[in-house]
Amino acid sequence: MAAGLAGALPLGGCAGDVAFNYRVTVSVRRGGETIVGSNVRRLRWHQGIEQLGFMDVSSYRTRGEATLVALEKGPLLATLAYKTFNRDLQAWYVESDVWTPDAAFRRVFGADRASWRRKPGRPVELTPAEFPLLVTFRDPQDPQSVTEVDPDDLQPHFGPGVALKSITVEVTRHAPTRGLKRQLPWIVTLEGKTLSGDTAKGRSTALGDNLYVSQLSSEN
Repeated sequence: MAAGLAGALPLGGCAGDVAFNYRVTVSVRRGGETIVGSNVRRLRWHQGIEQLGFMDVSSYRTRGEATLVALEKGPLLATLAYKTFNRDLQAWYVESDVWTPDAAFRRVFGADRASWRRKPGRPVELTPAEFPLLVTFRDPQDPQSVTEVDPDDLQPHFGPGVALKSITVEVTRHAPTRGLKRQLPWIVTLEGKTLSGDTAKGRSTALGDNLYVSQLSSEN
């Protein structure tokens, strides 16, 4: 889903909302050229006061789409999901289902989210640990053909000489980008479901059973 709970951060203990738009840019090397995909997403964070053990009661919503890089052998998408699905209770709270740029912005700008809005146009390169889930489709018209892509090894999916160069995020004043549904029209028919068409994830370990359409395109 495109909303979740997240871990406590030192924001002064006050409740409040923080919202900003951010650009995701994925750069891929192919031979001597660089192929780039870029789009804008919106993140709204609600900071609660009540404490729940070692975590605060906070929530966020992401509006936007996966970032698509058009490659010759198929699309590479940087999704709205984390690389690893939630394997323990703390990960469920801290990561939920939706990837955010929090870790990278905290590392560079500090923990005060409200201050991030005042720093547009300053790209931050993600470390591999901060990457979102990368996927491709063996057949872009078949959502169940989704396959995870190893950021360290794009060649099995996209051919010799193809490698991930960088993923960057930056705060921007541009509006969230639209257009993915035109390239993957099944997003509309599977709204509210996993890529396998179920309303609940986890029926198997297959990626299509654990990735919601909202982790490719979210209106929240």
